[in-house]
Amino acid sequence: MFTAKPFTLILAVLISLSLTACSVQPRPSPWEVEQEGLVFKYSNLPIPIAFSPDGANLIMGCESNQIHIWNIQTSKIAQTLSSPNPYMQPLIDGSSLIYTYPQIAVSPDGKTVVGVGIDAQRKILVWDAETGKLLRSLAGHESGWQLMETAFSPDGRILVTAHADILLWNTQTWDSLGPLVALERNKRTPVFSLAFSPDSKILAVGSFRRELPNTRVTGPIFLWDVSTRKFLRVMEKHEGVVEALAFSPDGSSLASAGWDAKIRFWNVQTGEQLRVFADDEAPILSIAFSPDARLLASGSWDGVVRLWDVETGVVLRKMRSGLWFYKGNVHSVVFSPDGETLAAGLVGGRAIIWNVKTGKKLRVFHNPGEMVNRQVQQ
Repeated sequence: MFTAKPFTLILAVLISLSLTACSVQPRPSPWEVEQEGLVFKYSNLPIPIAFSPDGANLIMGCESNQIHIWNIQTSKIAQTLSSPNPYMQPLIDGSSLIYTYPQIAVSPDGKTVVGVGIDAQRKILVWDAETGKLLRSLAGHESGWQLMETAFSPDGRILVTAHADILLWNTQTWDSLGPLVALERNKRTPVFSLAFSPDSKILAVGSFRRELPNTRVTGPIFLWDVSTRKFLRVMEKHEGVVEALAFSPDGSSLASAGWDAKIRFWNVQTGEQLRVFADDEAPILSIAFSPDARLLASGSWDGVVRLWDVETGVVLRKMRSGLWFYKGNVHSVVFSPDGETLAAGLVGGRAIIWNVKTGKKLRVFHNPGEMVNRQVQQ
């Protein structure tokens, strides 16, 4: 059963089929393996990114099932975190497709990095960010489902990991604190986005619901009280999957975005929809508030990063990835701790850093490995 985000999954399959039809030959790659069949490569996985708390490093997920910690000043990799059971992905072998969607989380003190969706045994991997040592390999989720989301609480005490089920972890002992209740009666409703409130008391979860018989897709947002595990409310206005969530720095409002190309703002206490921002028809894949709460950044399917004035809803600036087709998709955006720069994670192992005030592109990072797609000859 597929567990990837639908847009990326569909593109992966289509590109794989088109490459096969055209008999594209492989270029040399350190990730190729000695196996039967034709090997060729391309990059289509979205890249998760995060700044270190001091703003000196950029942490990037990688298609090769590694996480690279880049020194921004030198543009060199300071540390590489590797999975002990890596995927070579996506892998088409006959009629089966194995697909993962890597995600990362960095602890508030910057000492710990967590990766999900990069381990073939579907484990939650915990590393020491400075030494690169693998500290923990956690299990506990339902088997057969690849994890898609993870986040640390702002106080650093709790880690949440999710896909079809949601687990909370004590980061002091790494013991499981147990699951949250199922999102719907259908326990297989996947999680597409997570966000903690700044005080770590509320967890927001973005998902989707398919309504029969017309198969209309809506995007509910669920709120839980973290300490009591009590379900608080559901907020429903989105059409399609909710890909991104972000609490305002003061915790009073929640921003959400997704396939309907709209950014919606919600009153956290009442669940009331406050405002709606819209600029284009391109699905929005990521959002982030600036530290001073004056700006909201959004990354879209059209390869554009937009900077919104939170008070007026006006788009102040558009910054383009400059890449064609799916490789320009902006799957993650994050402000630096001082709010002066903005990073965007793209498909295919790339990240771009812009100056927020000028919109000038400052640096481009490109992970050294590209994933392998292997079509086995029958």
